[in-house]
Amino acid sequence: MPLFSPVREERLLGVKRIPQRDLGIQRFTYDEGLAQLYGTPPSWPTPTRGVSEIRLALRYRSNDSLLRHFKETSTLYLEIVDYPGEWLLDLPMLEQDYLAWSRQMTGLLQGDRAEWAKPWLALCDTLDPLAPAG
Repeated sequence: MPLFSPVREERLLGVKRIPQRDLGIQRFTYDEGLAQLYGTPPSWPTPTRGVSEIRLALRYRSNDSLLRHFKETSTLYLEIVDYPGEWLLDLPMLEQDYLAWSRQMTGLLQGDRAEWAKPWLALCDTLDPLAPAG
């Protein structure tokens, strides 16, 4: 989330999952999907069968000098909705497991793509996706 200024400016205090507004909508199975991606062997998460949602509360220190006189922190509520079905770009993945797809994508990093990917790959090398936020 480097484009979200509280993250970029190290003002993010925390993120937590909160119940979605419509409890009739299934909760997105984030933990289960992550477990499958990090499994041995890694595998694609089980496709969703219906609309699902995850709602996050992102709490951060306010940067607005006027707003800081009233409260020190702000909260942004982010709702992510997942719709079922495979998109056209996903269709080639249906014939591959996660490891094969990952190797294929890495193999595409040739020529200009390799140059363009260098900053992204360097950033990825510094990240621990299982580390606590902050």
